[in-house]
Amino acid sequence: MRALILQAVDNYNRKFSWWVVTYALKWVVLILAFIAWSLVMYRAGGVRAEQRYEEWRERFADEYISQMEAAERGMPPDPRELLEEQEITAIAKVLYGVEGNTDSDLRKYCWAIFNRVDNKAGEFADVTSIEDVISKPRQFVGYNPDYADNYPVLDRLKQIAREEYGTWKNGSRPYDVTYCFIYWTPDKILLMKDFNDWIHGV
Repeated sequence: MRALILQAVDNYNRKFSWWVVTYALKWVVLILAFIAWSLVMYRAGGVRAEQRYEEWRERFADEYISQMEAAERGMPPDPRELLEEQEITAIAKVLYGVEGNTDSDLRKYCWAIFNRVDNKAGEFADVTSIEDVISKPRQFVGYNPDYADNYPVLDRLKQIAREEYGTWKNGSRPYDVTYCFIYWTPDKILLMKDFNDWIHGV
């Protein structure tokens, strides 16, 4: 009888152990499935969040640019920028009189103008601006200030004028301020310290 009871208990224990293992495995499978599902949803949510962020960023950038453009349209132009553009255009018109010369010569030609503005000695003592320089008659080959509005503004000449103007405004000086006079031929342009001494041209 005792043996039968012990056998029954042993059988019960084995069945109970198997049930516990089976039950535990089911929970492990469920937990793993839940983790996998969570990762998938997190990833999907992350992608959607990233997409929403990109959409918001693009929309914000578009609105910001639109607001800035609207603000710029409503603002008056900077007087300094207007003056610089006018001076660059005026120099380009002066260059038209010698536009057949090389770019290097034309750049040199610009510095006759800049040096006259900066040179406060002799006949240039009263000069304070580019307008003062180019408005004087018979100063530049092929240019008459009385007909300044009639001279075309070529892109090539304006680009040269803009680049040399920028160099001048930045404080650089490839030619000494004393070189204010010009010796011109169709083949070359020289800068001179004295109008009557082209031998000292550079």
